[in-house]
Amino acid sequence: YDVSHEGYEIFTIQPIQLIERHHEIIIEGDWSSASCLIAGAVVAGNISFEGLVFETKQADVAILEALKLSNANFNILKNILTVDSSKKLNSFEMDASGCPDLFPALVVLALFANGDSFISGVNRLLNKESNRTDSILKEFSKIGALISVDGDVMKITGGRKINSADVWSHLDHRIAMSLAVAALCASGSVKINDAHVVNKSFPDFFNVLNLLGGDVSLNS
Repeated sequence: YDVSHEGYEIFTIQPIQLIERHHEIIIEGDWSSASCLIAGAVVAGNISFEGLVFETKQADVAILEALKLSNANFNILKNILTVDSSKKLNSFEMDASGCPDLFPALVVLALFANGDSFISGVNRLLNKESNRTDSILKEFSKIGALISVDGDVMKITGGRKINSADVWSHLDHRIAMSLAVAALCASGSVKINDAHVVNKSFPDFFNVLNLLGGDVSLNS
């Protein structure tokens, strides 16, 4: 490619002659989108996932590390990941600096673990679709979670009752999805305002949740 720039502010890319080639490629399943459903299966069900690539460059494959650390029940057979809620979860410590998009799903795991879990990498959450640290602290506290932050580490106390509440997505798709998954184990209904933001990455999320046995109703 013939690329020039002016002070790294204006880039000029010259066209090139394209040579038509035919290739067959495999599009990997998205670990980021799968992570909340994986967390949901760990706390409230049983799901098998196809299409995920385990030898991948995607950072959020680290959800598998979290499953191991938390003693979750899962297995991988013929490239199918099966996860269920048959085991009690242990509290865990994990560095999510390299996979900050996993934070909301990890919080869900920690909420249902026995004891205090610690997730580091909070500094990576500031400039997401929302200030994800504030979003997690504010909205999860409404459903009964006990979460605090000390420097770069988030502490989540597990084993607390999940309450019915009226929460807000903060216009952040991952906050909306993680709240929905946590709500699977709530004592009553959880209303998520501006839940439509899941359209950014997983437009069919709530329909999938319904198909998996969740009780979800959507109001425009």
